[in-house]
Amino acid sequence: LYDITRCCWGVNLSKAKKCQYAMSAYEGRILEIYEIADWFDAGTTFMIRESKKSDEGRKEFVGRVCKTAKIRKRFLGKSISQLPGYDSRTEFLYLGL
Repeated sequence: LYDITRCCWGVNLSKAKKCQYAMSAYEGRILEIYEIADWFDAGTTFMIRESKKSDEGRKEFVGRVCKTAKIRKRFLGKSISQLPGYDSRTEFLYLGL
């Protein structure tokens, strides 16, 4: 789940670098929350998935599972449609920016 979540995003890097957490969602529910350490060009860090030509110009983050109980309680298992700024037409949402 981590490798699928962290790669490969067409993000605004200056905005993405301000984000502390990334959330993995499936069928409208938040499955996991990751604390972002940093962003890199897609395909430049170790991962199980091989990079593709279509990943060029995209970014990936490295991080770890968020252990902060307050964050986990607030978001884990919740519906993504309830997040402020949610738009089903986008693959990436910047919260609090």
